[in-house]
Amino acid sequence: MSKQNTQAIQTSVAAALLNTVIIILPLGLASFLLSGEWLRAKRIGLMALLVIPLAFWLRRYLYRGQARSVLFAMSLLIWACVSLLLFSAGTIINPNLAILIGISVIGTLAHERLLAWLMPLLCITSIVAVATLEHYELLPRKLAPSGFSLMIGSLLAIVFLLLLTRISSNHLAHSQQQQHENTQRLQQLSAQLQLTLEAGNIICFSLDPVHLKLQVGAETSELLQCAAGEQPLQELHALSPTDRQRITDACQQVLGGADFPSLSCQLHSGPGKNR
Repeated sequence: MSKQNTQAIQTSVAAALLNTVIIILPLGLASFLLSGEWLRAKRIGLMALLVIPLAFWLRRYLYRGQARSVLFAMSLLIWACVSLLLFSAGTIINPNLAILIGISVIGTLAHERLLAWLMPLLCITSIVAVATLEHYELLPRKLAPSGFSLMIGSLLAIVFLLLLTRISSNHLAHSQQQQHENTQRLQQLSAQLQLTLEAGNIICFSLDPVHLKLQVGAETSELLQCAAGEQPLQELHALSPTDRQRITDACQQVLGGADFPSLSCQLHSGPGKNR
């Protein structure tokens, strides 16, 4: 998979993760309130107050070439919050267990190698730690195990994964459609530019300022009295030594961070034929 496609997928998954969290936390809060799980509702409400503002804040950086950073930040934030809720509950039989298992697949969905093994490792570590501490009665049990709440947690985990997959797929499809349209538009503009250059008898050169070489096309090789292809600037005798030096100085300015200046050069096409 190309780097561009991977970045598009990571941007889509990161955007889907942010939007899914903004949806799933109020949904979970409403579910526990309606079921009379007041303490669990209070805990997920506190999590929503922390995570949702951060999700909105991270969305500002999503389309600035920082999708991977947003993906990591949001994944680790969700893992930390869910793990903290699981530890504070004092028991492994908790709705956060299902959610913890659900978020372990984020790295795989995003085609991010580091997250693909890091998230499952972190989630398994949290589950094993809580189970071990509960077994040795080292955690105060603050929430009694509840089959009903565990069912709600499982449903929330399923909804989380479905929303994440659905939103990321839609976002990726939209991004690919935009990319296809932009490619077509660029091809049209390139064709129009070529027609304009031909109609105006204008010639374009590709100049490598580092190695001081010009990419000469077949249509311009006769004018420059050289073969088509890559040609060193200093070997283009159609340009005077003074003009070659001026172009060399301009390339050095470009490498120093300046814009390429406007230069007027004379081509020696033959005895008495200068252009």
